[in-house]
Amino acid sequence: MKQLQLEFLKIKRSPLILLSFLGISIVPLLMGVIFSKNVNGVDGTTFASFVEDVQMMNLMVMGIMMFGLITSYVFSKEFEENTLKSTLAIPVRRSRLLWDKFLVVFVWIMCLLVANVIEVVVISMIWGVEGLNLSSIATAFGMAIRDGLIFMPLLTPIVLVTLLVRRYVAGIVFSITVVVINVVALSSEVYYAYYPYTIPLVLAGPVPEEMSISVPISIMILLATGLVGAVGSVIYFQKISV
Repeated sequence: MKQLQLEFLKIKRSPLILLSFLGISIVPLLMGVIFSKNVNGVDGTTFASFVEDVQMMNLMVMGIMMFGLITSYVFSKEFEENTLKSTLAIPVRRSRLLWDKFLVVFVWIMCLLVANVIEVVVISMIWGVEGLNLSSIATAFGMAIRDGLIFMPLLTPIVLVTLLVRRYVAGIVFSITVVVINVVALSSEVYYAYYPYTIPLVLAGPVPEEMSISVPISIMILLATGLVGAVGSVIYFQKISV
């Protein structure tokens, strides 16, 4: 527990915390601007559709970029600041150290997603979007938590890449590459259900009947991706020399 507290203290004064909240707020803000410029205002827009649009953008682009940066930052911090040797001097298993860092990333991302929903609620209240009630708000928070849990396994390959490169820029490059491939994969009506980083879109949204058979396979690919990244990270970190 003390090691976990230490990991949170390491990022306590990081400017990336504020920047990440500003970054994740861009999509709802842009949609709010669109509402103000639309000649029809918010006619035809419901709170549920607003949440779904923000959710899709987060899962496809913004979330990947931001989550990848956060993951790479947390796991590269020891290398960037040359503090890994002193950290490893603490009597704690290396696998536990990785797990504690991953928990920091998990809590950070969940806070971002919750803040994103709060922002959507506030914008919806300002513009009088239809369908805003306690039930829909609770559903939106549930969707945010679900999306975060779905995305967690996809962060382990970023952890592995970061450990290999030992620089947080690795997460940025990896995330950009993922976004580009996402665009290509989504152009296919079939194969995007089998590409790990577009699978969250399949699992988070309504599944077309013709693709229902792909869901179990998509879940297995998602879990396998997370497992490979996690095992690879632990094995490499156990053998790394400082």
